[in-house]
Amino acid sequence: PSEVAQVEARKGLLGRILENLARTGGAGGMVEPVLIDITTPGYEQLIVDVIRETAAMGMAVIVAHGASIPLAGTPGVLRVMVTASTNTRAARVAQAESVDPDRARKLVADSDAARADYFHRFYHLERELPTNYDLVVNTDVLTVEQAQAAVLAIALT
Repeated sequence: PSEVAQVEARKGLLGRILENLARTGGAGGMVEPVLIDITTPGYEQLIVDVIRETAAMGMAVIVAHGASIPLAGTPGVLRVMVTASTNTRAARVAQAESVDPDRARKLVADSDAARADYFHRFYHLERELPTNYDLVVNTDVLTVEQAQAAVLAIALT
């Protein structure tokens, strides 16, 4: 029994999750949907654990779940916020989703509200701030290529 516990501990959280998904997959390797109460502290801790374990593997880009918050102060991690004004983001959404400008502004506002709610529920932040990041890239001003170059220049130093 102690050997099994040691093997399980070495696999890591992410490995155990993937192994469990592979083992419980339905027909054709499809995973059956599982309802999870995402408001439970256990689920919140699972998200944080996966974020930290993914970052610990190195050379990772984590784009969701407010990863900048649990990774604050982690050596070797560059926390980047890519942002733009509401008008710029709405124009991009309108083009990408083929919707009218009013609908695009509503989608951006809804997305912003959902993000703020997530940060509040998961990390108890009243407001997301630029200081939650190591680098803030404003794509109102910078092109995608310039933003990429700025992030890479800092990440590779």
